[in-house]
Amino acid sequence: MTKNELEKILIEKKIPTNTYSLDGKFYPDRFELYFNNDEWMVYYCDERGVKHDLKTFKGEEDACQYFYEYLTGVMFN
Repeated sequence: MTKNELEKILIEKKIPTNTYSLDGKFYPDRFELYFNNDEWMVYYCDERGVKHDLKTFKGEEDACQYFYEYLTGVMFN
C-alpha cells in the first residue's frame, strides 16, 4: 500500500488522527511514518521527542504495511 492508501485506511478504521503522523513533521507522543534520503522510517516519538522502536525500510509498501500493523497492534491489543 502507498502512504495515501494507508491514510485512507486509517481514517476508515477511525484511528484517531492525533495518534500518528504521515506528513513528515515531528509531533510528540505519536507514531510516525517518515521518508528521508531514500529511506522510510517507522517509529514512536515520545513526549520529549525521543524516537522509539525505529524500523527502516527501502520500500514505501513495506513501510506502510508495517506502520499499519504496528499502529493497530499497539493501540488495539
